[in-house]
Amino acid sequence: MSNGLKSSKERVEFLKKFIKENDADAFFINYLPHVFYLSGFTGSSGYLILTRNRSYFFTDFRYKIQSKKEVEKFYEIKIIKKFDEIFDIFKNKKKKVKLLFEKENLSYDTYSNLRKKKFLKVKPVSSPVYKIRMFKNKEEIEKIKKAQRKAEEVLKKVVESLKPGKTKELDLASEIEYLFKKDGFDISFPTLVASGRNSALPHAKPRNVVIKNNTVLLIDMGSVYKGYHSDMTRTFWVGNNPPDWFKKIYRITLDAVLKAEEAIYEGKDAKEIDAIARNYIKEKGYGEKFGHGLGHGVGIEVHENPSISPLGKEKLRKGMVFTIEPGIYLETKGGVRIEDLVYIDKNGKANVITRFTKEMIKI
Repeated sequence: MSNGLKSSKERVEFLKKFIKENDADAFFINYLPHVFYLSGFTGSSGYLILTRNRSYFFTDFRYKIQSKKEVEKFYEIKIIKKFDEIFDIFKNKKKKVKLLFEKENLSYDTYSNLRKKKFLKVKPVSSPVYKIRMFKNKEEIEKIKKAQRKAEEVLKKVVESLKPGKTKELDLASEIEYLFKKDGFDISFPTLVASGRNSALPHAKPRNVVIKNNTVLLIDMGSVYKGYHSDMTRTFWVGNNPPDWFKKIYRITLDAVLKAEEAIYEGKDAKEIDAIARNYIKEKGYGEKFGHGLGHGVGIEVHENPSISPLGKEKLRKGMVFTIEPGIYLETKGGVRIEDLVYIDKNGKANVITRFTKEMIKI
């Protein structure tokens, strides 16, 4: 598994074994990222039921044509008018059907309704799909790389065309998203553009304000290629003469990134990698100014496992893709964050996907 299950078929077979191991009859999946991961469907309404020997896909009339094109051929596609019809496939069974569902993803309301069905015995489980998603195969890593290359191309373009004193934060964010979309890419998340003191807010929203000269500019952005995300942050100095405070925290943040990336290899605890960057920033006197986790997994969602943080439980394994993104945030001045995408290759070594320079750029 550490190299990532190669196909939807393999992923579904893995879950069918899980059904047997749990002495159950079927598994209900309603979480759209998992529906996509297991079937290829990209619409906004789709459900799966996997039994020990069959695979069902359910959607409504709007997606009748799309599902035929996208959903893997081994699924039986069923068009339904209302949600409850999904479970009609079990109505005529002689004994109660033991149905597993992902406890992380089913609302209490739906759970209550399923419990009322006399022919079902519903059981919540911690979803194994989250676990298998952590390990990307070669094809998945290539998609993430394509998303990242597009992000780098777009960042280079917008930085070159930026006009201090004229370009607004909102305009810059909109331009980034437009450049993604016009080439058929989607956005991983609303683009974050923060200048001046606002760059000290780790999740600042772009404002309708002009990006001035002699200020910090932080850009956090990502694109999506065929369902797979990228994520990157770079911090710039707008102007010719960055002040000492900025040069200092930029250098510390950069060194923290490099030290963490150097320490990544298979078998290492995720929280150890976090501690390397965190302790270094603390040694330099800015421990209180770095309050978030060092990184997170990236794949069919922009935030997924593993968690590279003090709470990270995983050991790093081949096929894992995640960010390394330390930051130092000074409320009265501004912040610096540098974020790379990294994966662990077949030799168990860290491979940095991000190619955009980490050295300080003056705009």
